[in-house]
Amino acid sequence: MGERPAGAVGDLLALARRRASWAVPDLARRLGVTEETWDSWESGRRLPPVRRLEAISELLELPAERIATVWMESVDSESSLSEVAVWLARRGHARMARRLFARAVVLARRRGTYGQALEVRLRAADAELRWGDGRRARRQLQSVRRSARAAGELRLQAVAEQLLGLSAGERSDLERALQHHIVAYDTAQREQAPGEEMARVAINLGTVVLSLGLVQLAERWYRRALAMLAGEAPGRDEARARMGLGVALRRLGRAEEAFHQGRLALRAAREAGADDLLPHILLNVAIALTDAGRLHVARRIFTYLELHEPRTAREWAASFWPEAARAALLDGDFPEAEKAAKRALLAGASGLDAALAHLALGEVAAASQAAPEATAQYRLAAEALQHELQPQVWWIIESILDSYRRSSGSGSAPAADLRQKARHQGRR
Repeated sequence: MGERPAGAVGDLLALARRRASWAVPDLARRLGVTEETWDSWESGRRLPPVRRLEAISELLELPAERIATVWMESVDSESSLSEVAVWLARRGHARMARRLFARAVVLARRRGTYGQALEVRLRAADAELRWGDGRRARRQLQSVRRSARAAGELRLQAVAEQLLGLSAGERSDLERALQHHIVAYDTAQREQAPGEEMARVAINLGTVVLSLGLVQLAERWYRRALAMLAGEAPGRDEARARMGLGVALRRLGRAEEAFHQGRLALRAAREAGADDLLPHILLNVAIALTDAGRLHVARRIFTYLELHEPRTAREWAASFWPEAARAALLDGDFPEAEKAAKRALLAGASGLDAALAHLALGEVAAASQAAPEATAQYRLAAEALQHELQPQVWWIIESILDSYRRSSGSGSAPAADLRQKARHQGRR
């Protein structure tokens, strides 16, 4: 494309900067880059990294779809188009993301790189699975799996099996998901896939068995994945493995180890530029700190996420607010605990999350000498836990019940029932 391989994108950035009245030094400083770097983008000599597009879009008041349209019309790199498509899908622009993925597939096929075209289709299905239409994603994955099998691309077939396993990740389909991941692992082994590929399958297996409540088995799969990644530079896969391992350790009651794995996951995610993982890792770190009794630090992280990562707080509201309520409750801050618990229930919390919210409201009522309300909330907590699939979580209930003396009496029937149930489940 001559001396200006990204000329149209550069022209768009230059025009948007002038319209927004930004001086180059000020804009470069806000973006955290040098003036020379910005000049190379604006002049069209280089494309800006996709990880900078969010900040560029916000600072220049430039719609994401406008950036994507110019990118699609002027850039002929399928990998670059795919990265922008993933960024769009994450922002909720599903239709435009599909157009970019389709363009990337066409480019790969024109070059005769059939394997590359399959990889782009897999990325498109992955993005659809995460942020789009699950049914569409499953159809795409089944098509890619057939194509990869016909072409003898066992590695891509294994990746398609992994993603099909993730697409079957609803609780009613977890056994099917596990089967897909086992097939993917066996296929990757036969293909003698690189360590990173094998680690990715192991991480997905860990995630599924963790969802099934097989926490110790999940721990082993996550540790196996980390062993496969040993010697590699910190990356997204390591961050995912350590995040999952931290969750497993927390459910096993090993909060300090879980906190340590969370710190390592944060470091790996930052070094890999996996900014989308950071809020989720921080949430798990805050929960581990709550379990470890480091309530002040845990609550600061919850506050940070609420103020600076509102999207995460909204997306994970049914889990975020119950844990924030638990931290406030254990810290003795009853007004904040009550507020967070009510927000959790409004967000549709269920199972353990709903139980934590009702327990927090029960504690608040008991502290206010409102014994009937406390009793009602404890009963609701017990009802929410009737169908809980993970017996390992009962030690959390036990810790909360042991934390306070209720003005309604520690021997109240609902509290005693919950305590007995917690101890019984904990022995299973």
